[in-house]
Amino acid sequence: SSAFRGCGGLTSVTIPNSVTSIGSSAFGGCRSLTSIDIPNGVTSIGDYTFFYCRSLTSVDIPNGVTSIGNSAFSGCSSLTSIDIPNSVTSIGNSAFEDCSSLTLLNIGSGVNHIGQNAFKNCNFLLNVNCSAVNPPTIFDNTSFPYPNSASLTVPCGSLEAYSNPSNLWNVFFNNRIYENGF
Repeated sequence: SSAFRGCGGLTSVTIPNSVTSIGSSAFGGCRSLTSIDIPNGVTSIGDYTFFYCRSLTSVDIPNGVTSIGNSAFSGCSSLTSIDIPNSVTSIGNSAFEDCSSLTLLNIGSGVNHIGQNAFKNCNFLLNVNCSAVNPPTIFDNTSFPYPNSASLTVPCGSLEAYSNPSNLWNVFFNNRIYENGF
């Protein structure tokens, strides 16, 4: 936890494959960090791990990570796209909040929970592709920016589940939900 927190001059990091977890706030506030490759052995990304790494333009989350913690990438205002692998089941509260440059989001098939404010203030989000056949649970109406003009693409046969009027996915992506043959 907090291993490199606030290291403002840190621009790059190589994390060895022997690392299996990255603690909370490990790189929080490393405002000059531009990219990071997370090793395949990591299974969870802790709370606040990359909190306010404002220069972070790309992150490679490997298949094998099962959870993304609360505020893990919050304030990473230079991220333009995120690929959440199929192994992730849970995206924490405020995980990507204030990622103001984010335009493309790919959500893997294993995600079943998206926390409060997970993508709040990602106001330039244009395309969301969700591979989950069943809509992941969203507990309130703050998980995505609202109103927004983003479109949502879901697997074939899932349109009805995502478009259900009682479903919050329908609220966020009203009349902009499309099927694709993932």
